[in-house]
Amino acid sequence: MRADRRYARPVTWHWDREPVESTREFVETAIFTPTPKGLQAAIEVIAYPDGHAQVVTSRISGPSGKRTIVQGKPLMFRNVEEAKDAVDLILDRLSDDAAKRQATDVAGRPE
Repeated sequence: MRADRRYARPVTWHWDREPVESTREFVETAIFTPTPKGLQAAIEVIAYPDGHAQVVTSRISGPSGKRTIVQGKPLMFRNVEEAKDAVDLILDRLSDDAAKRQATDVAGRPE
């Protein structure tokens, strides 16, 4: 793992290099669903015996027992370490977007 200070917060990469453009696009288009108190991200990860991993985000809506799931576009990764970086970046974006949403809700306008 290595730290990289070019990002908004310190980032430690699991993979041996920065994420490629397709990973960045995947993170930017990850599906987030507003909830009464924040934002929700539903992340599905599939690990394959050959070491590859697939990650997809989804929107889950509806009451318990009658939920609807709409999946976004999945992305295949060379290995689990590369997928971990994508999931970390999704969580960073989720946290940042939730904080921005709270600031908007509290102030009635974006900061």
